[in-house]
Amino acid sequence: MLAALARSFSVQAELAVARAARTAVLGIGGIIALGIGMAFFTLAMWIYLNLITSALVASVIMGCLFSGVGLVFFAVLSAQRNARVRARLAARAAPPPAPHPEPLLGRIVMAFIAGMTAGRKSRF
Repeated sequence: MLAALARSFSVQAELAVARAARTAVLGIGGIIALGIGMAFFTLAMWIYLNLITSALVASVIMGCLFSGVGLVFFAVLSAQRNARVRARLAARAAPPPAPHPEPLLGRIVMAFIAGMTAGRKSRF
């Protein structure tokens, strides 16, 4: 039983490490691709805003835009973390499932067999 428990813990640990590694690799790749794309998008937007407004107004618009996007990302990240924490706390607080009782007929048969065995042992 102890070996099965250790094996189960080992499997869960391996799954957690694999999930963390996959998340890290995808996150880093996403950050790099997003950074490159945002650099080109920022340059294009700066050129366009500079054509229709002054450099000061273009700077304010770009600053507000990036600040807003950053705040939205932090809000999404916070909501995901809070949902995981709530789910973990709810799982800990939930009562364990009730054990499944054996069917009545199965218990009667087991009692009959136990009685027959005890009777055979008492005759000899």
